Amino acid sequence: MSQTYSRYFVIYAKVVEVVIDRWRVLCGGVRRIKETVQFRDHAYGYLVTIVQILRVVVRHASNDEKASE
Repeated sequence: MSQTYSRYFVIYAKVVEVVIDRWRVLCGGVRRIKETVQFRDHAYGYLVTIVQILRVVVRHASNDEKASE
């Protein structure tokens, strides 16, 4: 079961790394109102993606616990 957690943690860490990288790129490029709106949309999209991944991780973790009982 610890391998499952470590695999999901690695995936989550990669997603966070990409989000932080994109955030920096978008912050550096924001000069106009249009880009600011795009930045907000992208940030919201990344946030939703992270929440969905966390839901999958929690669901798989709870399924693993049920299977081990």
